[in-house]
Order: sequence, then structure tokens, then C-alpha cells
Amino acid sequence: MRTERRASLLVRVDGTSQEVYPKGEKWSLDELQVHVGGFIEPVYGTSLPSDQVFLVNEEGLLEHLLPNRHASLLAKRTIVGDVLIVPAEQFE
Repeated sequence: MRTERRASLLVRVDGTSQEVYPKGEKWSLDELQVHVGGFIEPVYGTSLPSDQVFLVNEEGLLEHLLPNRHASLLAKRTIVGDVLIVPAEQFE
């Protein structure tokens, strides 16, 4: 029995968000990197449930990416660049 894939949420610096899905059952590294614009880094200690993974561009501060106000509120700290929030079962 196949389970339905859960949507991930792309939170952009311009304040918009969009549901996105991996091409397969789980996200590939390349797919994740495209959405955050570079190397991925999980952010811990957010207000998200434990079954959600909060992914940012690892070099966002070094690249001087713009602040992401909505993601910063969820993370309880300053976050820059686009953010992808994925179900934990789709991220390894």
C-alpha cells in the first residue's frame, strides 16, 4: 500500500510561500539545494513540530542573502534566504 506524499513548504524572502513535492518518495540532495539556492543546513530549535525539518542555505550569511522575516519568526532567530520545510520522513 502506497502512502500519499506530504507537501513541503518553500518560504521565500519576498514573503510568499508555495507547496512543493520531491520527484520521488524522498528529496534528493540536488532538489533540496535548488530550493534553498546552495548547500543545505538543517536549523534546530525552531517552533516547528519535531516531524518537520527546517532547511536553509548553509552559506546564506556569507553570501549576504536577504533576511526571511517569516522563516525567522518560525526559527526564533534571524534566517536569511529561501527556506524549505520538509516532512522528516522525506529527509535523510
